Amino acid sequence: MLWTRSLRAAALVPLVVAMAACGPSKNGPEIASSATQATYAEVYPNDLQAIGSGFAQSEQEVQRVVGEMPRYPDDMKKQPDWKIVQSIYERADEAGKSYAYAERHREIEGARAFFDAEGTDIARKVGGSCQYVAKQKSCDVELSGVAAHALKEGVDTQLEKRLRASNEAHLIIERYREGLGKDNATVLEKQADSISYASYLANIELVERKVRLDRMVEDADQVQKTADGFIESERNFQKEPGRTDADKKASEARIADMIRSKNALESSKTQAKNLQKNVEERIKAAKKAYSEGIAALKDKVRARVDQAPAAAPAPK
Repeated sequence: MLWTRSLRAAALVPLVVAMAACGPSKNGPEIASSATQATYAEVYPNDLQAIGSGFAQSEQEVQRVVGEMPRYPDDMKKQPDWKIVQSIYERADEAGKSYAYAERHREIEGARAFFDAEGTDIARKVGGSCQYVAKQKSCDVELSGVAAHALKEGVDTQLEKRLRASNEAHLIIERYREGLGKDNATVLEKQADSISYASYLANIELVERKVRLDRMVEDADQVQKTADGFIESERNFQKEPGRTDADKKASEARIADMIRSKNALESSKTQAKNLQKNVEERIKAAKKAYSEGIAALKDKVRARVDQAPAAAPAPK
């Protein structure tokens, strides 16, 4: 799926960031920084790096879709009603910039990130249950691998359906499916997904990443103090009366994890600040590339509409 390519659990954008990026919120909640929390300090360097890598991936995805757009009309298997195609492209473009699509996309990102992180264990349990039932029925067949594959496919299919349900381009495709033909409908579904996704990345997601980047860079100094304080608190914990060898061993493991994060903090912060220097220009460039690409695609289809014989009115 297109939207799964840039998903990383560490790169999920909180709703408060979305609100800040999508428009002013007069009565929104004030959410405190997590910089004083040790759990946040431990994952902070990886999260900060994930923003930068995710930003680059989103830029690349916009460029990839824009590069494919010129051939979209030529991908049709038979001559379609170009007014319908024009309307599908327009709705797909609009959907990617919309609140409904953005909200649903975040929902999908959360579900996908969870399944990416926990899917192996879930699939193992499902497969094990299937294998147990088969064994109880005296059926000598390996089902665990099949069950895991079916589970992943089922999740992917349902996530795709949920995202498309928030995209009016797919409503038009469904309405005119018979007239478009099976092959054209399938091509247009994929194209609409790509257009909406690129529109979302260029106009919303990249901006959200900048908002989160700025917020996290502001947290850096406090995160350093939090990491130091946590290590000190663990050392003090080990000196408390009654601490067992097991307690101390577990504490040393927690200290080691925090030290690893602390050692990665400076390089992560440096990378983030370097990104900050030109992030605005990169966002503008991505928006410009997408805007020019979708405009050229619309012009290309509009020319075919003008050349085509009179057909049914464009969908409303």
